[in-house]
Amino acid sequence: MPKDNSEEIAFPQIVNLDTEMRKIVLADAKFLLARLKQKGLIDAKVEYRDIIFTPKLMQNFLEVLRENLDIGKVLFVNECGKRIFDMETPLVCGATLGELERMLVYTCASKIFVTSQKPKKEKVKKKKKKRFGLFSNKKAEEDDDDSGQDVINEGADKLAELKPFLIYAWQLPLVDAYNKMQREHYQALGETLLYLDTPKKVVVVSGLNPGEIASVRKLTDERFETILRVKPQAIAGMAQIKSKAKFDFIFKTAKKRVFDFFARDQQYIAEILGVHENFVWALDESVADMSMESLPVLIRLKMPFLKLFMEVFREEFTDFSKIILREPQFAPTYLKPVVEEFYNLLSGDTLDEDKEDSVGAIVALKWRGQKDDILSWYKNLKQVQKEEAEEAAKLVKLTKKA
Repeated sequence: MPKDNSEEIAFPQIVNLDTEMRKIVLADAKFLLARLKQKGLIDAKVEYRDIIFTPKLMQNFLEVLRENLDIGKVLFVNECGKRIFDMETPLVCGATLGELERMLVYTCASKIFVTSQKPKKEKVKKKKKKRFGLFSNKKAEEDDDDSGQDVINEGADKLAELKPFLIYAWQLPLVDAYNKMQREHYQALGETLLYLDTPKKVVVVSGLNPGEIASVRKLTDERFETILRVKPQAIAGMAQIKSKAKFDFIFKTAKKRVFDFFARDQQYIAEILGVHENFVWALDESVADMSMESLPVLIRLKMPFLKLFMEVFREEFTDFSKIILREPQFAPTYLKPVVEEFYNLLSGDTLDEDKEDSVGAIVALKWRGQKDDILSWYKNLKQVQKEEAEEAAKLVKLTKKA
């Protein structure tokens, strides 16, 4: 898998072998499996059928084979009989090892997507039409011939849509998750599907609206690959933004916390997008961590002071600031009283450097004096919430038994 956005994805071609050559390649794969088993590189109990029907076993087979290309002495040769030790040089059959790997990946995936039975013909009964005979007054009943209709094999259709992006052995553990996607997901993602490197990420994306994926991909351009790598669940939040300028503003403001912000619940994101940009700018990267209860408290502060206020808070509480700001009860218990003290502190809308330093020091002292109390309060709060959750769980068990 590519390691960063700048690394181009190299797509091996799809193998186009005739039926006879395909049989030879599959027979060679069985031979190679036997050699790998003899050398103890693959479990002796594993059979070729197991590999074809089990993505993880196929992945292991292909990866072990890549690491031991010397095992294919008489098989991995070009048309001149020269040994091949890479994945890009054409073999005597006309395909490269990379292309053959892609074929085996697809063959294994097809066993997951498509049932072994061929699509059956489904008889469709048509209504009997009653007619009067041409030479009598009797009604003549004539059954229309039953006509067969192919049953739509959804798995085959999805696999055909996925085929251009089903390439590498590392994708095989993702096949089950790919199968949970819709064809529209493959269409929306295109080659960026290859940036989803875990089953969890694939499942997350399969739960998103394909239309939203397509719109976010268009909106975010080159950043889309990073979104898929870091936090694909952020796509749902990003879909609320229709303007590239707005997205760029949020990205610049939230900085490294931008994906955490867009992964918040939809109501919170909508609330932030609805307030004035100056307020979002003042929150800075803390925009990813606020509780809904904190917003109406903080919006009372003038913007230059609010930015300073949040900077000092993050400095005092470091990583704990991300946790405490999300706690709904923190707003009325601690945040609101402190904000009330500073509400009327500044009469202007700007802060000169000297005043900024002195005000910042006062805010820092205020939070520093309460830090131990806040830490203790939060610890007790979590303990109470844990005990309440345990009691609720016990009650549910008792109700089920009754």
